[in-house]
Amino acid sequence: MPQTREMIQDGIADAKTENSVVKPYVMSHGTMECYSLKDSRRFYEEFLGLECVRHAKPAMVVRCGLKFHIVAVEVGAAVHPCNVLNHWGLDVGSKEEVDKAHQNALKHQDKYKIRQVLPVVMQHGVYSFYMEDLDHNWSPDARIASHSSDRRGAPQAARRHHAEDQGTARLLRQ
Repeated sequence: MPQTREMIQDGIADAKTENSVVKPYVMSHGTMECYSLKDSRRFYEEFLGLECVRHAKPAMVVRCGLKFHIVAVEVGAAVHPCNVLNHWGLDVGSKEEVDKAHQNALKHQDKYKIRQVLPVVMQHGVYSFYMEDLDHNWSPDARIASHSSDRRGAPQAARRHHAEDQGTARLLRQ
């Protein structure tokens, strides 16, 4: 956790709920489906280094570095495959770490049943790659990125995000 505290010094944003009907104070979690909690947990812990806690018979929470978490729910054959535009991000500390993670994704693709590993690219302000996991999720294991030091222009990066990801989506359909 010391590395997380050092890297993310402004991890809390004030809720902007003055004009909203619902007045939440935090977005606490998201969900994703998986075929098998056992197989998915192995991938999340061994390959991605995520913390996993089984909290219910059909579900476990997954997190890394923050209290925000994702609930993985075992649904078996009823999994709904996701599109790359629905993804979770994992950040690493450098471009070299992104390259190493990409190499390891390719190296361990069969072992962890990784379905797709896309090429490393520079897009919407980050050097990154996407991968589709064994459950058709493009995350939390899908995007590993190293934010450049000038990444503070997030609104500009967000505007570029949609157009660039449309190109990625076209590539995936081919």
